[in-house]
Amino acid sequence: MLQIVKAFQFQFESLQASSLCARRELSWAALFCWGCLFLCLEHSGSAAQAQDFLQNFDGQEVSCKVSFDPKNIKLTTHERNQSLAFSGQAAERFQFQARKDDVFVVIESDIEPTRIFEDLSISIVVFANRPGTQLVARVVFPGQTDPETRKPLTKLLHGDILEKATTWQKLICDTSDKNLTKHLVLWRASLIPQVLDPRGMYIDKIYLKQTIGRGLTEILVDDLHVFPVVSPAQVEQFATEPANSRSSVPRIDFRLDQLLVDGRPIFPVVIPYQHEPIQLFGQLGVNVVWVNDYLKNQELIQQLNLQHIWVTAAPPSAKSESGDIIDANTA
Repeated sequence: MLQIVKAFQFQFESLQASSLCARRELSWAALFCWGCLFLCLEHSGSAAQAQDFLQNFDGQEVSCKVSFDPKNIKLTTHERNQSLAFSGQAAERFQFQARKDDVFVVIESDIEPTRIFEDLSISIVVFANRPGTQLVARVVFPGQTDPETRKPLTKLLHGDILEKATTWQKLICDTSDKNLTKHLVLWRASLIPQVLDPRGMYIDKIYLKQTIGRGLTEILVDDLHVFPVVSPAQVEQFATEPANSRSSVPRIDFRLDQLLVDGRPIFPVVIPYQHEPIQLFGQLGVNVVWVNDYLKNQELIQQLNLQHIWVTAAPPSAKSESGDIIDANTA
C-alpha cells in the first residue's frame, strides 16, 4: 500500500512539472476524486459566506478582558488611548505593576467565530516595553466534551511572539495544515484514552499571553484582523444540543476551485481499503479511503471519520437478474 501512495505522489509531482496538457489531466483527476467524495458525503446546507472581521479599537469603550493574579500584579491602566495608536484613531492600552518576577497576564478578545482552514489569516498589532507577548487562538471542538470541565472541549493554537520591545509588531497565528497537524498530535496525546474529534472545529477568540517581571509592563494592541471569516455551521445548535442528538455528517462546500470538508480545503489522496489498521492511513498522509460498498461499511466509515479520514466508494452499477454487472453499451 505504501507503494501505491508513493506512486500517487510521483504522478502528482510529475504532472505538476509537465506540460499544460498534463496539468489539465491533473485537474480532471482531481475533479473526479472530488466528485466521488461528494457522492459519499452528504451536502448539508448552502456554501458558507466569507466575511471580514476587524477590531480597530477606535471607540472609547475598552473591549478586551484581562486575567492575572491580583496578589502579585496590579492593573494600573486599561483604556482606549488616542495618542499612541498604530493606525486609526486609538489603541487599547494596558499597564501592569508586578511585585515579583515571572508572573503571567492574559489579554482576551472575542472574534467572529470562524472555521479553521489553510487561507485563514489571524493577526494583531502589538506594542510593549518588554518582548515576549504571544498571540494564541482558542480552538473549539463542538462535537466533544472536555472530560474535566464537562463543557465543549477547547485547545490553544499558538502563534507569533513579540521579538522586540518598544516597537509595533504584527503578530500572526499560523493556521496552515502543517502547523495545525503539529498541534493535533499534541492535543490527541493530551486526551488519551479519549479520541479527539476535530470535525467542525472553529476559533472564537484570541489571547495575548505575557510573562512579566518586577516593575512596570505596558502593552498596546491595535488592528485585530481575521479574514476570511467562514462561520461554523450551526454553532448555537452544537452548544445547546446533547452530543447524542447531533448529526455526524460532515459539511461539504465548494468555493471556486476548492473542495472544503468541514471548512478545510482538501485535495483527495485516495487508496483502496484492504483491511489495513486504520491508524496506518494517517501515518501515510492519506485523507480518503476507497471502500467496495459504502452502505455495508458504516462502522468502518465512522472509525475513519474519527481520524479525520473520509471515504469514497465505487458508484452503483446496473446488474442483470442473475446479479452480473451489465456492460455500459447494453444496459
